[in-house]
Amino acid sequence: YPNATGARHIVHHMLFQYDVMMELHSLITQRWDVSTLWEAFRKCHRHDFCKSRVAEYELYFAYVSNVYPERVNLEHLVNGVNYMGSSAICSGEREMGCCREKGVILKGCHDHRIKIWERSKSEVGDMCC
Repeated sequence: YPNATGARHIVHHMLFQYDVMMELHSLITQRWDVSTLWEAFRKCHRHDFCKSRVAEYELYFAYVSNVYPERVNLEHLVNGVNYMGSSAICSGEREMGCCREKGVILKGCHDHRIKIWERSKSEVGDMCC
């Protein structure tokens, strides 16, 4: 769902910064006096103010945007232009070199598509070369 700006900041392929995620986990578990993030979600759900659904992506994005705004880099992605969301092969210098030359900034790799790609190069889209 779009946020207040009309943009979507959650995608199927999203980069998480390990140190930020661990800091967020630590903060939540301390505040809710539990040992895991899942326990905090379960404990929170018992309260009326937590009855809505929460996505970890939303939580992470809200946290990193507020605490580390300088570490957030939002890009407008257009599938097939600067984003390849249905790729099979992401290894190999040839394919990744072609993507760099074409200005692709995010390439979604799907190992389960490799066998299809090996059978027929035209069946799996979003290849840069």
